[in-house]
Amino acid sequence: VHFRQWLCIDQHLGNRLLTALLPLSARAAEFDKCERPVAEWAGFDQGYGRSRGYSVAYNDGFVYVGGNAIGNLSFHSMHRDGTYSDHDGSSVTHDSYTEVSIHHGTNTWTDPSYYTDPAGAQHGMDAVVYKISELGVPESVFAANSGTFDGIYSCSSVNGCWSGYAEFSALAGFASAGSMIAGGGWFRGNLSFPMADGSTTTVANALQGSHYYGFVCKVNMATNKALWVTDIADVGTFVRSAASTSGGHVLAAGDTKGSGTKVGFLRLYDGMSGGNAWSVSYAGTSSITEVAAIGETAYVTGMFKGADVDLLGGGTLFTSNVDGTKDDAFVAAVDASASGPVTKWVKQIGESKGGKYPKYPSVEASGDYLYVAGYLEAATSIDSCSMSGDLGGYLVKLNRATGVCVWAKDTAPANRAVSDGTYVWTYLTSNKPLKLSGDLTLPSVGDEDNVFMAKYRASDGVGLFAVPIGGVGDEEAKDACITPSGPVFVGTSQSEVLTMGDLTIRNLQHEQAESQSGFDPSESDAPHAGQRTLFVMMTAATDKVPPCVSCPSGELSASDTSISAGYCFAYYECTADGDSSHANYPSRSCFTCDSDISQTELQGPDTTNFCYFNGACHPAGERGKGVGYS
Repeated sequence: VHFRQWLCIDQHLGNRLLTALLPLSARAAEFDKCERPVAEWAGFDQGYGRSRGYSVAYNDGFVYVGGNAIGNLSFHSMHRDGTYSDHDGSSVTHDSYTEVSIHHGTNTWTDPSYYTDPAGAQHGMDAVVYKISELGVPESVFAANSGTFDGIYSCSSVNGCWSGYAEFSALAGFASAGSMIAGGGWFRGNLSFPMADGSTTTVANALQGSHYYGFVCKVNMATNKALWVTDIADVGTFVRSAASTSGGHVLAAGDTKGSGTKVGFLRLYDGMSGGNAWSVSYAGTSSITEVAAIGETAYVTGMFKGADVDLLGGGTLFTSNVDGTKDDAFVAAVDASASGPVTKWVKQIGESKGGKYPKYPSVEASGDYLYVAGYLEAATSIDSCSMSGDLGGYLVKLNRATGVCVWAKDTAPANRAVSDGTYVWTYLTSNKPLKLSGDLTLPSVGDEDNVFMAKYRASDGVGLFAVPIGGVGDEEAKDACITPSGPVFVGTSQSEVLTMGDLTIRNLQHEQAESQSGFDPSESDAPHAGQRTLFVMMTAATDKVPPCVSCPSGELSASDTSISAGYCFAYYECTADGDSSHANYPSRSCFTCDSDISQTELQGPDTTNFCYFNGACHPAGERGKGVGYS
């Protein structure tokens, strides 16, 4: 079958996967490349417990992943070449849930009234940074231990029933010191850091709930010891992003509520001592969601609302959408030298939104340019660039020196964008169909959260491909970074298996939870067994044409593109006759390929061996979330 004009529709959901592709002469093809992403490696925290990845940074051959952990921590990875690695070494076989050795134990514990599950008990949780080689092999763990302020681990504690809490929500490397990282985040209760001199430094917060304090630190990941740590002891303070300057100093950005309205801040810390060189809160902003740095210049993005706001003190007045009543995104360049911040330029993006704990909009500095991504809810113009807001998101390229718009495009929202200068990758977490252009809507993997990854050409912003990443449980992408080998994203997963291309990795924590509940993991189906666990994936810088597709011109819609006999190419996956979709759309596992009927649509659903409801296939006997029913 040729791809010149075909339509692939999930007839049961009514969500279009691809609309009819027009002849190439009629339009500029977007998201039409035959090449698909290939996973270099992917890994789970396989230790029994709960862990989450919130931040990631690359430096000098290593990927650093920040987050928090409860119970036991043990990162395992599956590689493109078929090898499997953990901290004990590599093998050619995937471990089973009975073979997991512990890399770091958090020593969390339960209580009889509130935290009764040892895999989910928050008493003593650790804020952690995992050091992983660029090849995906785990190296070491840095951990700061949390506890309650008063040492009471019941609901009578000053920190309340939820005990202490901490996470590394921000990480950055140092170009001049490969083993050093800057980290930041937020905490409640006591948070204790092991120091390079053998001592322990503890920062403290006696408040409850989300009344967090912020922290910033510098850590030597060669020794897993902190050189310095400092807190931001103001109510409701979230350090959302960190960066390092060419002088070796640390920038921290985020927002704080204090006793009044939430406001965005930018701070500079001396890289040697941790002393706060300067701190500024920007009136009219609600958050500085991300900071990147090249040299001594900080590039920041965030949100503001109001009329005639002198954004970042740059001397130009801005009014957010609808006469200052809406939240708008902005991006700016700031001289971040030790003498104090001086705003160089500011650009208003347009009406936007964040989340409860936003890390978007995001800004990525690459070469002479910036790439900014986020949500867009109304029409807007940036210099000579214009966007309608119809797709809910934006991707914008700016000249780094002047802020002048190079190109701007309407596309799906993104939590994060990263670039190697040639391509741009974006990531979004959603459980809804994702519209990337007028021609492409990706259905979700099921009714769970999925990660959507899209790739664009950096020169002009043309979309190359977009794919979902997920299993039958929830997946979230929290942060991403670029490496010489390709982009890396981090987040959490609750699926039993994840697949991209030829790489498949099993979530052993999922299997462990099923076993402890009295079920045989090899036969049991439970989409949400176990706690959420840290998940990391690196995709290759170079993509690959699916093996069942012949694509001489490189475009799916070209007249010379064809599918091999005996195969279907649906949901961006090659499926042989009689087989079902598992990799990209496991919730379509009750639909099978019959190439005599169609090579671009799967047939089904099979309601003999499956139930089909809420737009997803459910194997007979599947248990619901957290329970034992079928």
